[in-house]
Amino acid sequence: PIPVAEQLATDPRFAMLTFTGSPTVGWHLKNVAGKKKVCLELGGNAAAVVHEDAPDLDWTATRLALGAFSYAGQVCIKVQRILVHRPIYDHFVEKLVAASAALVCGDPLDPKTVVGPMIDSGAADRVESWTREAVAAGATVLLASRRQGNVLTPGLLEKGAGRRACARLALGRHRILEVDDQGVGAAREPLLQFFRRIRRNEQERAHQDFGRSRMNACRLHSATSLPSWL
Repeated sequence: PIPVAEQLATDPRFAMLTFTGSPTVGWHLKNVAGKKKVCLELGGNAAAVVHEDAPDLDWTATRLALGAFSYAGQVCIKVQRILVHRPIYDHFVEKLVAASAALVCGDPLDPKTVVGPMIDSGAADRVESWTREAVAAGATVLLASRRQGNVLTPGLLEKGAGRRACARLALGRHRILEVDDQGVGAAREPLLQFFRRIRRNEQERAHQDFGRSRMNACRLHSATSLPSWL
């Protein structure tokens, strides 16, 4: 039961229900909405692909760190998986770890803060439990998240996390890194996702990658939903 959401979904004064969130909640609200028209955007496992010909890895690492962890990582199209071509993997990981660790965490009222608190203690507990589950399944911790109240500092996990952890660490503070030998192919894996980013140098090849993607939206050389001051 979801009392407030169900009340809105069933209220006869509303002609249409739109919902962005988890599949479990979305399909439940659709079932109780009766004859209303319903528009659902469910799940999300947005991948970022960093190709070996990306021209500026420092810029890329900084933007992906911001795209992953700003707004406390609680946005449906945040960077959630990062696939990196093998030739640049180790070099890029060093830059991404440094960029993520440098983000200011804490009070959301402080203009310098990029990473604020989770929405409540339950959400913070859930992300911590998923992280433990991913590590138990074989993931390597590249950057350990620390908890202060409901604030979780950025964390990065390396491959081995498995499909379940990748899908469930969607709205939280850890991001999954994987070695990518197949380019766009790995990002087409049929996990729930509706956003993706591609970072590479050659525009024509980037557009080819875009055409091979199966998702609702794709950006080239961009991380979306950054705070307006970044």
